[in-house]
Amino acid sequence: MYRLLLILSLSIFLLFRNDFLEAQITGTRNLNIITDTEKDSVSALAETDTTFESSISPFAELLGKGFFSLNVDFRIKKHFAISFGLQPMEVVCPDIMFYYLSGEKKSFEIGGGLSTAMTSKMDLGGLLIHGVIGYRYQKKKGVFFRAGFTPIYVIPVNSEDVKKRLLPFIGLSLGYSF
Repeated sequence: MYRLLLILSLSIFLLFRNDFLEAQITGTRNLNIITDTEKDSVSALAETDTTFESSISPFAELLGKGFFSLNVDFRIKKHFAISFGLQPMEVVCPDIMFYYLSGEKKSFEIGGGLSTAMTSKMDLGGLLIHGVIGYRYQKKKGVFFRAGFTPIYVIPVNSEDVKKRLLPFIGLSLGYSF
């Protein structure tokens, strides 16, 4: 349990650390360019600066956060995404995932999240902690594909039917970005 929390904490730290460092480096470069150029050059810099456009990607996932889930991925920053999903089993189980991405179109992804394991009586049976290490292909507008190792750690809460265990899955996702 402590190892998993440590891994999740480290993933979140790495996720925000890289965005902070990238912002500092970009800010320093832009400051140097602005101080070394005339006012006319500043407008040219603003026009050539590449900005990231966020995207929304509905997708279906097999064996990732369970046996099947329907999700919506929000690419908030170049290296950060969050997704919300539902696992339609006997009852609907919601989930949330956070991702760090190494690139823009083709990228390595690492992330983690939580979902619930509901009982047939609509009681909370357990919590599921998800992880992901994999590959993501995502165009700004077009095909969205993910594949990776997606282990799940099950923590029983109110149910004797739910057992504490680690489930190693390999997940595949397919969707569309717009």
